[in-house]
Order: sequence, then C-alpha cells, then structure tokens
Amino acid sequence: MIRKADQTTYALELTDCDGSAFFIIQSTRCDIKVSLLKAAPFNLPWGASVHAKVIATNAFGDSLSSEAGNGAIIITYADSPKELAEIVSQRTSTSISFSWVEGAANGGNSVIDYRVSFDNAVGEWVNLA
Repeated sequence: MIRKADQTTYALELTDCDGSAFFIIQSTRCDIKVSLLKAAPFNLPWGASVHAKVIATNAFGDSLSSEAGNGAIIITYADSPKELAEIVSQRTSTSISFSWVEGAANGGNSVIDYRVSFDNAVGEWVNLA
C-alpha cells in the first residue's frame, strides 16, 4: 500500500516488488521505480514523501500489514541540457560563447545553476569559475 501526503491510500501490487521473487524474499527489499509513483494513479510530485506497508505470505495465508514505513522521498534530477553549440557570431580573439537548450524536464524544481566545463586538452575537464 502506498499513501500520499493527503492520506489517500492506494493498494497496488507492484510488478517490480513481486514478493514471490527469490531475490526479494532473500533480501527483504524491493525497488520501486520513481516513474511509476509519478504516474497515475499516484501522481506524486518531486519531494513527496512515500509511505509503504508490507504483507508477508506463507503456506497458511497472509500476515497483517506492517506498520507504515516512511523515509523515502522522491528525488528527480533535472534532465541534462541539449544541443550545446558555439555561437560563432560571438567568437572573438579572446573569447568564445556557447548556448544550449534546457533539458525536457527540470525534475520538479527550477534549475538554479549551470556549470560549464572544458577539456584542457590532456583529458581533464575543468570547471569554469
């Protein structure tokens, strides 16, 4: 079960968390794809807190649900910039200029910084201050 912050609860058997899988039984863990939680019916936003419960099953049946667990927060990083290109018309003998297009998604939060790096011709990338 997954509960949103507004206390809406969804019962869902997540295919990535099929508890009959040997690995999940042995490790007592599963991974839930953030893309699933961000899609309907959950529609959880960036920064949402994810509450979950687990039910154990054996040959005699199902256990009661565990206490709700929390501590998971959806973090989505911004997509990388695209179409990096020199602005040739701005080239001078002492400088060059670049432009780029923002990535398709900002990860649910405004982009606040870009770091520009260059290859110093010896295989090291140097960040510009």
